Amino acid sequence: MKPYVTAAARHFVLYKLSIRELNAEPAPGGVLVDEDTTLIVRARTKDSSQGGWLMNAKHEEIIDPSTFYALVDLEDPDAPQVWIMPAEVVADACRRSHRAWHSTPKARGTGPKVETNLRRIYPHYDPDRYPGLNLPEGWMDPYQEAWESLTPTPS
Repeated sequence: MKPYVTAAARHFVLYKLSIRELNAEPAPGGVLVDEDTTLIVRARTKDSSQGGWLMNAKHEEIIDPSTFYALVDLEDPDAPQVWIMPAEVVADACRRSHRAWHSTPKARGTGPKVETNLRRIYPHYDPDRYPGLNLPEGWMDPYQEAWESLTPTPS
């Protein structure tokens, strides 16, 4: 991913937060929404390899309830879309999808796949490529434009 794409996604997220009157500031790898909430920003474009959002094995371990992901889709630059997802949901999807992908043989059946740190989050997982994953079509829909999940609930 080209660095300017991630920067553009981060600025877009900051804009979306500001119009919702949520104070936020850029931080390494993401955005600080307030003193208690971190938003990790990931971007994809039409040119993104294999689609989806690129992740890493470390994202399987981030389960802090005050951490969220902003998965920004810049495929249509005139109409970016954002999914606001709890870190625990992203960690689970990364872990389960990688396990399902790794359970299949290499292309052309040349043996088992080599372990890798790469992970991807997709709005739809091909059941042939990710057998047994059981993340249905539309599994990300509840998180699309779910900015309200970043708003603290009144005590």
